[in-house]
Amino acid sequence: TLHLTWSALLRICVALGLLYGQLGPSSLASLGTLLLLMPLQTFLVIRSSAAQKKALQHTDERVRTFSEAVAAISTLKCYGWERPALARVMAHRDLELGWLRVRAALSAVNFAMISLNTTLMAAATFSVYALAGGSLDASTTFTSIALFSQLQGPLFLVPQAVNQLVSARVSARRL
Repeated sequence: TLHLTWSALLRICVALGLLYGQLGPSSLASLGTLLLLMPLQTFLVIRSSAAQKKALQHTDERVRTFSEAVAAISTLKCYGWERPALARVMAHRDLELGWLRVRAALSAVNFAMISLNTTLMAAATFSVYALAGGSLDASTTFTSIALFSQLQGPLFLVPQAVNQLVSARVSARRL
C-alpha cells in the first residue's frame, strides 16, 4: 500500500503537469476542485472511523456477553434464562449492526465522491478554459479527457490508502 500511495501521488503530479501543458493555467481549476473536495472526504473518513470504533466497541461487548452466557450455560438452562441472555446478546448485536450500517453509508458516500472527482475536475477545468477564451477543439478535449482518465486510478487509491491507515490506527489502538 505504501508504494501504491507514493506512486499514485507521483502519477497525480505528472498528470496535472501534463494538463497544465495542455490547457495552461486553466488546469489549476482541477487542482482547486480537488482541494475543495478534500475536506469533505476527510470529514467522511473521520466519521467512518468513528463509526468503526463504535461498532468495534459493541462487538467487544457482544462477545463478552456471549462468552459469559456460554460460561454459565448450565445455570441459564437450569433457571430458564436462555431468552433474557439471548436478548442481551442480540441487543448488543443490533447496536453493532447499526454502527456498521452508518459506516457503510459513509463509505458509500465517500466512494461516490471519489468516483465524481475526475468528472468535477474536468468540468471545472473545461469551464475555466472556455471562459478564458480557450478553444476546445477535438485534440485538446480528447487529450485532456485522456489525462483526466489517468487521474481516476490514483485519485481512487489515495483516499483508500488513507482509509486503510485510519482503520489500522483504530485497530492498533484497540490492542
